[in-house]
Amino acid sequence: MYFKSNKEKGNTRLGIAIAYYSSNGYIVSIPLNDIQDYDLIVDKANELKRIQVKAILCRTKCNVY
Repeated sequence: MYFKSNKEKGNTRLGIAIAYYSSNGYIVSIPLNDIQDYDLIVDKANELKRIQVKAILCRTKCNVY
């Protein structure tokens, strides 16, 4: 997968995280701006957790990511 910018890569990973938490029964909230130290707030059984999403890439010897 090729990303034009780090912002595009981050947004893709954020979408994957939202899908993961949503499909596992969490309520997902997204902050209104991006100045917090976290990217998502998830809620399950009235317990709130702040989530920071990180993205990494690994290149093989054939340049596959």
